[in-house]
Amino acid sequence: MTNPALRTEPMQIIQDHMLVERDGRLAILDTGVPESMDCPELVSEVLGVKVARLIGCAELAGSALTIDWPERRIVNGATPLSDAVLVPLSRAAFGIPLIPVDTPLGRVDAILDTGAALSYAPPDAVRGLDRVRETDDFLPGFGSFTVDVYRLEVSVGGMPLKVEFGVMPPLLRMALSLLCPGGWIMGSALFRDRVVTLDLGRLEIHLGRVVTSGAVVVSPGWLPEPCASWGGCQSHVHPEWVFTSLGELPGGQDHRAFLTYISILYAALPVMYEETVSFFKQYLPVVDGEEVWRHCTSELPFSVKAQHSGASGTIASATASNSSTDPDSGPVK
Repeated sequence: MTNPALRTEPMQIIQDHMLVERDGRLAILDTGVPESMDCPELVSEVLGVKVARLIGCAELAGSALTIDWPERRIVNGATPLSDAVLVPLSRAAFGIPLIPVDTPLGRVDAILDTGAALSYAPPDAVRGLDRVRETDDFLPGFGSFTVDVYRLEVSVGGMPLKVEFGVMPPLLRMALSLLCPGGWIMGSALFRDRVVTLDLGRLEIHLGRVVTSGAVVVSPGWLPEPCASWGGCQSHVHPEWVFTSLGELPGGQDHRAFLTYISILYAALPVMYEETVSFFKQYLPVVDGEEVWRHCTSELPFSVKAQHSGASGTIASATASNSSTDPDSGPVK
């Protein structure tokens, strides 16, 4: 029986910001602000969509909120997953939540900011590390700025995480010293590809394990080095591994992703096309993602057209019998 107290809302992910639509207007889930407020115009300019509100801590504390990143939804009033890890929270100035994070510098209390697409660490935490990339970020009231980004291994509630952290410019770090004296901010990376229940009223967060959804599954504990070193999202595989795995039996070896349900390949191609183009646009803009897609589809390990005739064996025959669409006429250009 459905619990009538539960309320499910669709969620959009735009540049790692979590948004819901209420009363026909988009709003960002933002534990980085004490009270809900009108969204500064800068946010809409950066995200490319009109965002009306920032939903702050006071409003979010009204009930437990389960944020289901893989399914792109939030559930108000839901109970945590049975295997989720409970992590107690505390409060910083103005009621902003703090979360304990084990870092190379020891345990710290980091600002838990669901409205931050990028997490932040103090300069001492990244000293001696190689910079992963440089990126632009923004903060309402401070405008846009450029930061160096590094990758750190941290853990929350005993759960290991590989997170990209930016280092704030000195003036911005000084300006935020009252709110964030240690310089640590944990952003939306904590929620990425997880089911997380945030209960600000009880000062608790319940972290689910990473959920792998869709056609491509990554072998447990493995992240392809190209994806890591090129600044990928760390939760999906680099397009190279997807294309080299097409047509392999489930359980592919040698650090390759594999298709658990190859019969949905045809339905997945449009999404693969969009993510491939998006990957290069965001992380390697000097490379034409459209051209990469054309090269990839011309060098598939097997012909998608041949699958329809059953020429590629058992998997191909099963795929052909379960699909009436021709991906060659879809996004492949």
